[in-house]
Amino acid sequence: MSLTRIEDLQDAVFGSGLEPVQMTNSPVTGSLAFAQYRGMTFTSGHLNGDVALSGPLLDKLITVGVAYDVAPGSWHWMKPVEAGNVGVWHPGDEHDARYRPGSAYAAITLSPEQIETEAERYGMILCQKSLGGTGI
Repeated sequence: MSLTRIEDLQDAVFGSGLEPVQMTNSPVTGSLAFAQYRGMTFTSGHLNGDVALSGPLLDKLITVGVAYDVAPGSWHWMKPVEAGNVGVWHPGDEHDARYRPGSAYAAITLSPEQIETEAERYGMILCQKSLGGTGI
C-alpha cells in the first residue's frame, strides 16, 4: 500500500498501532506491504519521510525486524542503526525509533510457540528465552 498520510504508519508493523510522528513539514510517502504465512505476519516498509515511531508492539507476539536500508541519522532507543541490524521485541515491549528518508525494513511477528516450531523445522532449538531481551 502506498503511504499517503502519517497515520498509515500506525501499521508500520502490522496490527501494532504504533504512534507515528512526522518530524518535518515534508510529506511522508513510501509504501508498506503485508503477508501472512503459517501463523506468521510479515511487514516490509520503505519510508520517504522523516518520522518517529513509538509505542508498544503486539501484546502476545514476538517481533523480529531487520533494517536493510537505513538513512543516516536513523536510530532505535537513541542509538544509531545501520543496514543489517536485527532487532527483537518481546510481546508488548516498546518500540522507539526515528527513521530518516530512504529507510527500509522488514519485520516478522509470530508467537513464542511458532518460533519453536519454525526452528524445529530446521533442526534447531530456539525459544523465547534464548532470544535474550528486547534490543538491537
